[in-house]
Order: sequence, then structure tokens, then C-alpha cells
Amino acid sequence: MFCSVRFRTMSSTTSPARSFWYENKMTDKTFIESDREQLAQREINPQEAQRQLDLLRRGKAFLSIDRPCTVNDGITRLTETAPIEFCRAFAEDRQRFTRFVPASGAASRMFQGLFPGEFDPDKVAQLRNNIEQFPFYSDLAALTGDKPDATDDETLFRLMLSDDGLGLASKPKGLLPLHRGEDYNRTAFAEHLHESSRLGITRFHFTVSPDHLELFEKELEKVKSNLEAGDDIEVSFSLQSPGTDTIALDQSTDGPFRNTDNDLLFRPAGHGALLQNLENCRGDLVLIRNIDNVVPKRLQEPYQFWTEILGGMLLKTQQQVFTWLRKLESNPDNQTLVLAGQFLQERFGRSVDSTLPPEELSGQLIGLLDRPIRVCGMVPVSGQPGGGPFWVRGDHEQQTPQIVEGVQIDPDDLEQQKILGESTHFNPVNIACSLRDRQGRPYKLDQFVDPQAAIITAKNHSGRDLLALERPGLWNGAMADWNTLFVEMPETTFNPVKTVFDLLQSTHQPDHK
Repeated sequence: MFCSVRFRTMSSTTSPARSFWYENKMTDKTFIESDREQLAQREINPQEAQRQLDLLRRGKAFLSIDRPCTVNDGITRLTETAPIEFCRAFAEDRQRFTRFVPASGAASRMFQGLFPGEFDPDKVAQLRNNIEQFPFYSDLAALTGDKPDATDDETLFRLMLSDDGLGLASKPKGLLPLHRGEDYNRTAFAEHLHESSRLGITRFHFTVSPDHLELFEKELEKVKSNLEAGDDIEVSFSLQSPGTDTIALDQSTDGPFRNTDNDLLFRPAGHGALLQNLENCRGDLVLIRNIDNVVPKRLQEPYQFWTEILGGMLLKTQQQVFTWLRKLESNPDNQTLVLAGQFLQERFGRSVDSTLPPEELSGQLIGLLDRPIRVCGMVPVSGQPGGGPFWVRGDHEQQTPQIVEGVQIDPDDLEQQKILGESTHFNPVNIACSLRDRQGRPYKLDQFVDPQAAIITAKNHSGRDLLALERPGLWNGAMADWNTLFVEMPETTFNPVKTVFDLLQSTHQPDHK
């Protein structure tokens, strides 16, 4: 199922959109032999480069949303007794789960307005007035001779952020000092390991940047002996493949953007590039959460409880899907076809063509059921959120529940913007997903991507205008054709650290705060 999209051209000249699939012929004469050598070094298929160029020339594509997903219309609100069943299911099969955490983000964005030469007076004052409440205070105080208050701004923030001091700005976000108290000193990376291992989860996978891999490995050695699972845990790391980087469009030539040495410019393609990492982690059932959404041990109970619920819902749903697949693969009668269609519609919002002959209808049902499943927590919100759950219009009047970012909606379409603003929930990135079919074979995840959901943005490189291409977001277009369930979760499960000042929130302070 491909989503209904509307195109807006951003470049001066537009080429007809070609097929989105890899079997394209590389007909564009603007690619030269040295380009092919660069592409080969990154293991990028030349047809994929052509596909990217076509997307950029075509311009922005926007989704068409029908309405927000709300409670009882796309979002499940659990009854008081439902968690018992789901937690029991999780407990019985907890060994099947892997925790998957995107952790390549740098911490530098957390400190905007605090870099020497770029001071924001309000932010500088806020940090100074609360300096003793930050988890890195004792280390910073030691560098200033225990006199941070008497240290000038230039020196203080240089010692805090630069590599000749604490080097906080150059660390990955996952390795920043996050929570500190008496006998308690943990990074976000360590909190994820502790929280999940207490649930009996022993497999972890973190995506990291090449510059930070060794730092994560050292941190793992420091914390591993203190984990509940001890030596039984398996922690793996992966890097974002250079083959997922994308080319850019030179707006002055309508050709691929080139550096001054005439080489192609490649850019990171956003978190959608991690779809390959997700598939390669070889997980069976996988729990996805962002690196910065963690709390100290004293507040982790809701996180653990809802992890069990999401995981248990996934297990129960997968069991039901596998049961229907077995029935459909065994010469189903008409009643079985009708009931399977009802299950598909009621559970995942997908419909079938009931006028098809039985054999074709059975094949259509199997095709729509035999795919990855995800159960996504959704948190209530007031006002207009960022990414959230919506019913998205697709081909043949199909509507499916998807996670949509604001940038995917046409800013000039007032009706679409109105629907966007009516959302009642947002996506905190708390997802339980199944990556294998009922024979235990891994799904090829790129088969369930909506390639039209790529994101195009205007950028500037060395004073020249370009259009940049991001792959469909990992939990957005990259999972558009997954079977999706949304479940309402409380706000207590969402406490991200986006800026250094979020560490002043009570959820990130020691017990006595």
C-alpha cells in the first residue's frame, strides 16, 4: 500500500518521476565515471543514486491525512484488567526480546547558547543559578579549584564543553553524566542497560557513530558488572552504513551537487537510514526507544510496566496473526475468509476486496497479514504536537494508522494543517515490533517502506543552495506498510533530555530534590 501524496516542485526544472524501485536504468547523463567509483566505494547501487536524483527533482511529496487517531478510533485505551494478561505474556517470552536504541546523536545541541562567543545571557544565567544541581557539577568544580562561581563565563563554559575540560559538547548524548546522587552515577546508556536488564532483557543493540564506538565499549565495561543480568547480557553496536547516505541536488544546475573538487556530496539520511541496522540486529521481537528518554532507578517502574504491556500486546497480536495465517494456508472456507477479513479490518484498519474469488482473496489476506507488526505507545498531548498518530489515505481508498511528522504535511493546505492540529496524542518513540515471520525467517524490511515518504529540505553548503534528501523516517515512512497498533500510555513514560536544562526537572534529580 502506497500513501496518497501530493508533489511540490522545489527546483527550477523538473524531471518526470521515474519508478521508485532499484531496477531503474541509470539514464541520466550527469553521472560520470568518477561518480560511479564514489558510489561503488560506498556500496551504493547506481540505480539508487538515480532514484534519489529523481526524487529531488520531483520536489516535496506530502502525505494526505484523513483524521487523527484518537481513543477508540485507532488508539486503544486499556481496561484495568488488560495489563495483567499482557504482563503475563511478556513474562513467559521475555527471552525473545532485544532492546534497540538509536544512540548516535551528539550532545552538542543540548548546549546551544552556552558556547563561548555565542552566549545567550538568559541561558548562561540559568545554568549559573542552578549549577550545583547538574550531575557534572562536582567534576566541573574540581577543574575550577572548587570555585565555579568565581570563574568567568568564558573560562567556565570552555572547561565544561571543550575537550581541554570535561568535553561535554563532544560526547555522544548517551554518555553524558545524566543522573547523579549518593552512590549513583549513570549515563543514559547505563540507565537503559539497568532498566531493561531488571526486566530480564539480556540482548541490547545500540547504533552509534564511528567516533564514539570506543567510548561506548569502555562505558559498557564499567557498568556491566553492576547489572542484574551480569555476564549474561549481550550488547552489540552498529554504525550507520555509508551506503545509506544520500546525494543532494544543486539548485543552480538541477544536477547532483558536487564539491569544489567535482566529487559528489553525500549527506547523512536521517534516522530512516537505521532501518538497515534494525534488520541487521537479527532480533526476533525488538523494543525501540530513544537514548534520551530515561529516568533514575526510583522512577523506572512505569517505564518497566509499560514495556511489559507493549511487549505482551505484541506477543498476543502475533499469536493471533499466525493463527489466521495457518488457517488461510489450509484451503480456507468462505466463513474463514470473512472472519479473517474482519480481524484484519478491526485490528489493523486494513480492508480487502471481498468480491475477489476465494483463492485470490485468501492470497490478499495472507499478503496483508504476513508482515512486520509494531505496537506503539502514544502519549496524550495538549496543543499541536510534532509527530503523532494519524489515519493516512492510501491507494484504493485504504486508510491505515501511521506515525506522521509535521514536515510530511503540506504547510499551505489549510485543511490538512487543521487536521494536524487536532491530534490528541504524540509519538514518544516507545515501540515493540516483530521482525520475523511464523517460520522464524527475518522479514526484508525495505519491502515495507513507503519510498515516497522521503523528506526533502532546502540547505546551504559553502554558500551554495542545495536540496537535501532524508530517507523515510524509521518509525514514519520506513514502517508505513507494517501492521500497526497504537496504545495510550501515561505522560510518566516520557521524560526526554533534549537540552541541558531538562536535567533540572524533578524526574532527573536525586531523591531529595
